[in-house]
Amino acid sequence: MFYFNYFDIKNLIFKDKNDNFLLKTKIRFYYFIIFLMLK
Repeated sequence: MFYFNYFDIKNLIFKDKNDNFLLKTKIRFYYFIIFLMLK
Protein backbone atom coordinates (compact mmCIF):
# COMPACT_ATOMS: atom_id res chain seq x y z
CA MET A 1 0.00 0.00 0.00
CA PHE A 2 2.79 2.41 0.86
CA TYR A 3 4.42 1.94 -2.55
CA PHE A 4 1.19 2.66 -4.43
CA ASN A 5 0.74 5.83 -2.39
CA TYR A 6 4.35 6.82 -3.08
CA PHE A 7 3.84 6.64 -6.84
CA ASP A 8 0.53 8.52 -6.65
CA ILE A 9 2.28 11.24 -4.67
CA LYS A 10 5.10 11.47 -7.22
CA ASN A 11 2.56 11.86 -10.02
CA LEU A 12 0.64 14.55 -8.16
CA ILE A 13 3.84 16.47 -7.42
CA PHE A 14 5.22 16.31 -10.96
CA LYS A 15 1.89 17.29 -12.53
CA ASP A 16 2.13 20.68 -10.79
CA LYS A 17 5.82 21.19 -11.42
CA ASN A 18 5.28 24.64 -12.95
CA ASP A 19 3.68 26.08 -9.86
CA ASN A 20 6.46 26.24 -7.28
CA PHE A 21 4.31 27.32 -4.36
CA LEU A 22 1.79 24.56 -4.99
CA LEU A 23 4.62 22.10 -5.46
CA LYS A 24 6.24 22.93 -2.13
CA THR A 25 2.93 22.89 -0.31
CA LYS A 26 2.03 19.50 -1.76
CA ILE A 27 5.43 18.05 -0.92
CA ARG A 28 5.13 19.18 2.69
CA PHE A 29 1.60 17.88 2.91
CA TYR A 30 2.43 14.46 1.46
CA TYR A 31 5.62 14.06 3.47
CA PHE A 32 3.57 14.72 6.57
CA ILE A 33 1.08 12.01 5.57
CA ILE A 34 3.90 9.55 4.83
CA PHE A 35 5.42 10.36 8.21
CA LEU A 36 2.11 9.58 9.93
CA MET A 37 1.69 6.36 7.93
CA LEU A 38 5.15 5.12 8.88
CA LYS A 39 4.73 5.84 12.58
